Amino acid sequence: PSSLSPGHATTLLDLKGDIDSLLAIFDVGPIDGPVEWKTDSIAAAYSPQLSARLISRGETLAVCGELAENFKSDYKLLRHTVLLAELDWERIRARGLRKPQFRSFSRYPAVERDFSLVVPGNVPYAEITRAVYEAQVGEMKTVEPFDRMGGGGVNSVRGVPADHYGLLLRVTFQSAERTLTNEEVTGFSEKILKSLETISVRIRTG
Repeated sequence: PSSLSPGHATTLLDLKGDIDSLLAIFDVGPIDGPVEWKTDSIAAAYSPQLSARLISRGETLAVCGELAENFKSDYKLLRHTVLLAELDWERIRARGLRKPQFRSFSRYPAVERDFSLVVPGNVPYAEITRAVYEAQVGEMKTVEPFDRMGGGGVNSVRGVPADHYGLLLRVTFQSAERTLTNEEVTGFSEKILKSLETISVRIRTG
């Protein structure tokens, strides 16, 4: 379901996920380099800590984030979370639609694991996904953020320091050759957590 469904409180991670899903139908891929979200060179209307731009082949295709506090004050929106998104349709349309590709489906069940993480405030989501994939787990199929929590102030969450934020990450594993065992999935999870430790991301406790 879309993050814009009635009754769902849309977050920045939802918005980024919707943009990723939209661009998936276009030929936006790692031909000259990976598709990645970066947090530099963001317009003043966006919050520096809660915004990002999507880069593909050296071009900015989209920008999204929360409205900066000074702009919220000007429009008397300080009590609200205001999300913005901009897409460069000229650049996106120039890529053309993605060509269909055949991929066989595994007849073995997928296994999901949720990771409740504590992340330093200066570590963007792009760094987290990079660390997860650097664990080099071949059976890992998808990595999806589900919720972001904390960050201090009125949004503080138990177990998350004020200069950190909490992130719920869901990872899906599946083999094309066999049903994965609990021991295998536990081993995959440990490899992912060890890789996340290199950027000071840890499991949330308490």
